[in-house]
Amino acid sequence: MPVSRFFYGLKSLILGIMLCLNLHLITLFYSLKSKSETKLISNQGIWLSFKNFFFITILLNILFYPGQILLKNYFQFNNNHEILVFWLIIPFIISLFFGGGLPCIQHFSLRLVLWYNRYIPWDYAKFLNRAAERRFIQQIGGRYRFIHRLLLEHFADMRV
Repeated sequence: MPVSRFFYGLKSLILGIMLCLNLHLITLFYSLKSKSETKLISNQGIWLSFKNFFFITILLNILFYPGQILLKNYFQFNNNHEILVFWLIIPFIISLFFGGGLPCIQHFSLRLVLWYNRYIPWDYAKFLNRAAERRFIQQIGGRYRFIHRLLLEHFADMRV
């Protein structure tokens, strides 16, 4: 009986070490991200967040795969589909919160609600670029600002 408890404790230790190493790897990638990037195009930050989310999800799936093999009998799953779903969902959730997936979902949800209520066009970047061509607004990198102060005040005073 003591030998089985030893292996039970060893399996728990291996699981804990694997999870800690993966979380440290995520925080390493998160801390290496540059905070002072100059935005050159519209939605550049969201596209970079989506790219980070995708990359970290793939990386975590690769890192969690040995855990899937090592701990297959530890959780006593009935079939291989349950353990596959379990080990695919954990990296997805971790990268959703730490890898940039949450801002992408928030951005898409906001744009969907604003488009559905007819406050903005679906292709908002194209709309802003056309307004910049007609000199209503000025594009500075990935940002826009009003050129004419009276136009800014007019839109600010409008009732939505």
